[in-house]
Amino acid sequence: MKKVLFLGLLLGLMSVTRVCGAKDLSFSQSKIFIKTDKVRVPFQVELAITPEQHMQGLMFRQVLPDNQGMLFLFPEEKVRYMWMKNTFVPLDMIFADKNGKIVSVFEGAQPFDETIISSKERAAVVLEVYAGTVQRLGILPGHLITGEAFLSEVVQLP
Repeated sequence: MKKVLFLGLLLGLMSVTRVCGAKDLSFSQSKIFIKTDKVRVPFQVELAITPEQHMQGLMFRQVLPDNQGMLFLFPEEKVRYMWMKNTFVPLDMIFADKNGKIVSVFEGAQPFDETIISSKERAAVVLEVYAGTVQRLGILPGHLITGEAFLSEVVQLP
C-alpha cells in the first residue's frame, strides 16, 4: 500500500513539474540515416535547434519507439554536455561533427540521472535514440549520420 501511495505521489509531482517547469514546444521532423559499415538505417527525428528546444529535449516523454529520436543541432563544434534530468526513457547518445561523422557514443543513459554525459570530442550534433540502438546496429565513431534536412539545418545555423 505504501509503495502504491508513493508511486502515485511521485507521478503527481512529475505532472506538476511538467506543468510548471516545461513549455510544450513543437519540434520540426526530419528523416535521417545512420550509415555503418554494414547497414544504412532510417530514423525519424525531431529537430532541436533553438536553445529552448535544446533545454527541453526529450524531457517528460513516456515512450520513444525504435528508429525515432531527437537530433540536437548546434551552430559550432565543441565538447557537448547532456544529462537525463526529467527523462523517462533510457537513451543512447550519438555525438557527431558538423559533417555528420560520429565522433563518440554514450550507451545506456539512465532515466532521471543528472550525471553529466560528455561527448569527449568536439561535436555539433547529438542524436538521442532509445537505449540499445547503438549496440543493435553496431554504431561506432567514424560512422555517418546523413540526411538532407540534417545537412541543411547545420549549414543554415548562424
